Amino acid sequence: GMQLELWSQQIIDGSRNTNIQIIDCSKGISKMEVPSFKVDASYGDVHPFGNPHYWLDPENVKIILGELVEGLSKISPQDREYFNRNAQQYSQLLDQKMSDWKALAEPLHGARIVTYHSSFSYFAHRFGMEVVDYVEPKSGIPPTPTHTKELIDKIRAGGVHIIGLEQFYEENTPASIASASGAKVVRLSTAVGGLPNTDSYTALVEYNLRALVNALR
Repeated sequence: GMQLELWSQQIIDGSRNTNIQIIDCSKGISKMEVPSFKVDASYGDVHPFGNPHYWLDPENVKIILGELVEGLSKISPQDREYFNRNAQQYSQLLDQKMSDWKALAEPLHGARIVTYHSSFSYFAHRFGMEVVDYVEPKSGIPPTPTHTKELIDKIRAGGVHIIGLEQFYEENTPASIASASGAKVVRLSTAVGGLPNTDSYTALVEYNLRALVNALR
């Protein structure tokens, strides 16, 4: 959804399989960072429909479950009850976990953080953090010396103690920024299995929260 998987359309078209169905899980999501301007290549990898990393907010997963139930039920209507039951069970699990996660995230309330890319906006918002800037000067654009220097100054002046680094980005530039500013680099995962101990969605959320909390100690 929200054009995160544009590459997949070419695969679907190339397969010439008219039976392939698409379920857009972003329907119903309260979208963040929707551009108020006309998007073109000069802005980097900006998504015209807003930040597409919505699944990292556990509350949004319940919305995703609803879209999956509807989409799968159109394909296999006789199994709607089965899909509904599984979705309800997982929603209940998320509600139970949220109580623990909110308690775990208490030290993060009001924390100002920097991330490499705009992957954690929904996650940060859910758990009371503020993402103040990115290692990238523009979304999808590699770090530049000018932006890096400005970011170091911003971190020093703004009480930023954490640089969140997604699992697939290089660490050299964030490590240099951290060394010059006094912040800590924290490896975070955007996907199940992206890092060790993230083998389920609930494990992913807990891993990211614990990594951030530990960095503030």
